Amino acid sequence: MSQNLDARTNGEPNVQDAFLNVARRDQQAVSLRLMDGTELEARVKGFDRFAVLLDQDGLDRLVFKHAIASIRASRPAAR
Repeated sequence: MSQNLDARTNGEPNVQDAFLNVARRDQQAVSLRLMDGTELEARVKGFDRFAVLLDQDGLDRLVFKHAIASIRASRPAAR
């Protein structure tokens, strides 16, 4: 999966894509809370408009964005 840009913002990534891209690039551990309350600790490998590909304990996990309630980074993003 590759990072997609939101066409509505004239080629600039939206806040969601910017956040995921920093987490992916820096190989940060993130905590995802899913809509059903499940919590996942993983690293972002890639994402597109509909899904996020995670590395969780060496295994790939594909999570659809509509199932994600929140994502918390393990450390503040660089500005």
